[in-house]
Amino acid sequence: MFVLKNAWSSIVRRKWRALLTVIIAAIVTFGTVFGVTALTANNTATGSAYESQKVDAVIRPSAKVQATYDGADSSYTKNYLGWSGYTEYANQVQSAGIKFEYTLAITVPVRQSGDVKAIAGTDDQSADKTGGEFQWRGFYTLQGAQENEYGRYKVVEGKHLNYTDQTDKSSVLISRAVAKKNNLKVGDTFKVAMPNNAKKTVELKVRGIYEYTDAAAKGKGDDAKLAKDNRDNAIYSTYTTFAMAGLDAADGTGWLNPDLNITFILSDMKTYRQFVSTLKKAKLPSTYTVSSPSITAYEKRIAPLGALAAPMQGSLIALWVVGALLLLAAAGTSMTVGRRGEIATQIMIGVSRARISWQLMLEVLITTLPGFVIGLLAGTFGTKPLIAKLAGGYSASPASDLIWRTVWSGLGVIVVLMILAIIRVMALRPATLFAARESNVAAAETADAADAGQTDGDKADDKAAADGEQEAQA
Repeated sequence: MFVLKNAWSSIVRRKWRALLTVIIAAIVTFGTVFGVTALTANNTATGSAYESQKVDAVIRPSAKVQATYDGADSSYTKNYLGWSGYTEYANQVQSAGIKFEYTLAITVPVRQSGDVKAIAGTDDQSADKTGGEFQWRGFYTLQGAQENEYGRYKVVEGKHLNYTDQTDKSSVLISRAVAKKNNLKVGDTFKVAMPNNAKKTVELKVRGIYEYTDAAAKGKGDDAKLAKDNRDNAIYSTYTTFAMAGLDAADGTGWLNPDLNITFILSDMKTYRQFVSTLKKAKLPSTYTVSSPSITAYEKRIAPLGALAAPMQGSLIALWVVGALLLLAAAGTSMTVGRRGEIATQIMIGVSRARISWQLMLEVLITTLPGFVIGLLAGTFGTKPLIAKLAGGYSASPASDLIWRTVWSGLGVIVVLMILAIIRVMALRPATLFAARESNVAAAETADAADAGQTDGDKADDKAAADGEQEAQA
């Protein structure tokens, strides 16, 4: 009890040093948990998770070809890869032993008909040139809809498409913008006309109303020159409904030639690389490129995490070095000259070095352990939301083995500081300290004596001067 009381009394007398030690320990511990978690998450995201992700692959016209797109020139449709082309390349891939699943989206422009109108473009032209003001897109599966080139959307009214119903001839989704413009509600019907024949119409029923969850690409939103290029004018249905309208003709011409986009679904990155290599050997024309929307989306998603982790390794090293030096400095002030005098006095009056060592060890423990615990708790519970905030929503939690490594490392540092406190006490020589004090006292006495001698001389001189003046007067 005596040792604990003395330790606490010493800490209270030096409360700023104690507070600084708590803060340093908390910062170093929290920084360790946060930094290592961010580094580990980034290494996983760019390593094993990146390689093992399921990958989609598409074959689309090259950027150079897409730059020639003219929505009023139906000859552009010759750049579409049709059913026969996809079949040829799929056979090549299968021959190479590559397994895949697939889904698809298929699109043609359709004309507005009756009272229902599309959202106008900024420079619209006749439907005879453009094929229509709407784009009708059919999805083979839900995954095909999720990988929609126009962007991700959500159904805000009504129901999603039913991909298992093989008899549905009319159910579609329309955008909220089109629904609002035409006062359409779920369950209402409207008509569209074929791109090559304004008199041939199809009646459609609004199954649901959607909204996009991301921003439109340039030229695909309100800035679209042609109405059909505004993604809000897209009509979505299942592939079955699309085909029943007679829009999937393999021999279609002009705008009736569908834009077929088959997505190959591959098991991992290794298989994707084999897929790309196989198509290259199959002499895929330079007018087409193979890409993966899922890889692009994944890399975009982890980019903020990479930016966060990039400086983390150097920052952690700096944190550990500076933190260790500051903790040593804070602990070292416990053995300043004034404190050494206090300890030496305790030794001289009979307090054992063991008890003094226990006191200093308790001082180290009381000031470092709370900071360590605070930093560990803050790191354990605060790292996940902080990384999510700084890394664009990427979720990463401290691993249990990291928490335990931090616990043992922190306790190890505390033990080292306590051992250093013992060493300082055992190495202290009171005689040396008091010898220094005696030397200082002797020096002070010598200075006092010199001052006293100078004063006596001054008095003798004053007396002689007074006697001389008296003789002169006589």
